[in-house]
Amino acid sequence: MVQFFYNQVITGIYTCDWDDLHFCYFAAVFQSFAPPKIVTKFADISFEIYLWHYMFTDGLLRLFGLTGYWLVDCLVVFAVSVLVAYIANRIVNLLKKRSL
Repeated sequence: MVQFFYNQVITGIYTCDWDDLHFCYFAAVFQSFAPPKIVTKFADISFEIYLWHYMFTDGLLRLFGLTGYWLVDCLVVFAVSVLVAYIANRIVNLLKKRSL
């Protein structure tokens, strides 16, 4: 039991240190780079994608199984989720502007 606990603690400390080092390295290296425009656009709607994708994968508006091909179904779900997320984001931004 002690050996198991020791291995878990040492492994956790080791991986935590490396993760922190990687984070610091990437933060320093990419600090001066601006992300591509498509990355910022997806970042703007990422929360809406998170909210809506379940409806198209497992929810009431399930699109999986629509074509019978898994890859095509994934692309359809992705495209519809991004489209609906974009529309939802635009509506929210318009409502925010009106309330201010």
